[in-house]
Amino acid sequence: MFEDELLDDICCTAFEGGITYWCIKAEVIDNDYKGAEHASDAISKGASILLHDSEDDYIEDKQLYTLTKEKLVHGILLYQKKHLNHKAVDALNIDGNDADTIIQYALFGEQVYA
Repeated sequence: MFEDELLDDICCTAFEGGITYWCIKAEVIDNDYKGAEHASDAISKGASILLHDSEDDYIEDKQLYTLTKEKLVHGILLYQKKHLNHKAVDALNIDGNDADTIIQYALFGEQVYA
């Protein structure tokens, strides 16, 4: 449905700044990068990423969220519907806020963090 490059670009933008105000760590589950060099490229290859909620850093039972390719696609579709009137997402125009919103839609179906 979406090109791998778009998925990788969204993850890269999110992991390098877009989600870092609420996510303290993003790690590839079981260290299985599926042949990708970076975690941001692993989603498009079918890997799963575990995101650690930084707001629960002081709590022993931290909130952990699993991001998959299927969830990311769902997040993009929801973003297109709510923000682009169903138009295509342009990877060249995705900034940190957009990537953050897409990841939150992927995980929660809505924006939880402002």
